[in-house]
Amino acid sequence: MKVVDDYEMHHISAPNIIFETCFCDNKSDVILFNQIGLEQLALTFCKAIDESISEVVSIPAQDANTVTIEVLQHILNTMGIKDGRSNALEEDGIMGPKTLAALNKKAALVKRGDKSDLVKWIQIKLGVSADGVYGDDPYHETFDAVCAFQSSRWLEVDGIIGPNTWAALLKQ
Repeated sequence: MKVVDDYEMHHISAPNIIFETCFCDNKSDVILFNQIGLEQLALTFCKAIDESISEVVSIPAQDANTVTIEVLQHILNTMGIKDGRSNALEEDGIMGPKTLAALNKKAALVKRGDKSDLVKWIQIKLGVSADGVYGDDPYHETFDAVCAFQSSRWLEVDGIIGPNTWAALLKQ
């Protein structure tokens, strides 16, 4: 926190506080800001002023239901991605070795330019707009969210959802 002798501070009659929400001077700052989001920043500021403010996170019901392991298994089956023994996955909602083996296959690798329900599942899991398209443009929301997620988990930041990123996503 810094104290600034600012014009606004002296020309407003009501008590006031000015918050600089963030200073983004590089791409990783922008990615982190996009991952945290304005609502979380606002909540952090409010809690700094009044600790009694409770944290409320709401996920629309349709989104919460679409990021289950069972839905993930169904998507993998639909895409023809099988377990380590080339069998379709049992859609039981259990993250077991067969599902992990399927996610470790090259076909389950998700990267820029992909369009699928698997991309949509990841987008919902990361809390970004879920259209099922992992866009190619330089600052695509999905890419930024994946990179921020990878960075926050000390993974290689490449925007590719491979075995390590899948493992981290499934622990979230």
